[in-house]
Amino acid sequence: MLLTDILLSFVDLGVEAIDTFDPNRYYRKNIIEYKKWRQKNNIKSKDLYYLKKKGYLDVQSDTFSLTNMGVERIMSFQAKYITLPKRLKWDKIWRIVIFDIPKPLNKKRDKFRLQLRKLGLKMVQQSIFCYPYDCYDEINQLVSYMELKPYVTFIEAKVISTNDNLVRYFKEKEILL
Repeated sequence: MLLTDILLSFVDLGVEAIDTFDPNRYYRKNIIEYKKWRQKNNIKSKDLYYLKKKGYLDVQSDTFSLTNMGVERIMSFQAKYITLPKRLKWDKIWRIVIFDIPKPLNKKRDKFRLQLRKLGLKMVQQSIFCYPYDCYDEINQLVSYMELKPYVTFIEAKVISTNDNLVRYFKEKEILL
């Protein structure tokens, strides 16, 4: 079983679905639930030993819990699978992501910029991207994972001076229908 699968099934033990995963929540289960969970998910002791050795799980005599590293691993997995919504009807509001990430964080800034492009946002300027549909939750999840909250601003606007170009762009990309 893959490391990520085990971690995700661990979270599934604590919450109903990975979509509701809260990185601020401390995931801890007692040993009885732990044994049932292992059996249900066909998880071998060696897999859990590996996770403990890597620092993702903390196993005590009567409880086990995700460590901060385990939470980070799950969040990185989630960040890879973020997708933005496409809707049938556009509400004529632009979602704008503006960031000013300091020079010492160049690699994070480049990675963030690349991720925004992959998600389908249009780069208006080097640190300004826009999208026609609501994407606040998805962008916020990415910003949280990358630890960029102090540097990123999310804006909703009805008017942008390059409106026609943006509409054309998103229609060509089949994001606006």
